[in-house]
Amino acid sequence: MLASGVVVPLAFGQGHTRTETAEQFRRMSENYEEKGLTEQFRGITTNGTVQPNLFEIAPTGVSTEPVRNTAEKFLGSLTSVQLTRVMYPGR
Repeated sequence: MLASGVVVPLAFGQGHTRTETAEQFRRMSENYEEKGLTEQFRGITTNGTVQPNLFEIAPTGVSTEPVRNTAEKFLGSLTSVQLTRVMYPGR
């Protein structure tokens, strides 16, 4: 807690209220999320270079049916506009 009490005022100016700081963090998060969702997924990187063959694709014996069912329910609950945004980010 002490670190955030010291760093946040330095990073965002001491004149900001907690509400203003929270709003600034929320906007920053939305901006990073929007940027990340518009970029095509390339893979996992540590330095900007995709690291191939990190995980072997192999059966685990665990059913993925609950995940599929949940995804189908989620997609079924969306409006056509929301569905387009989920399926085609950046459009």
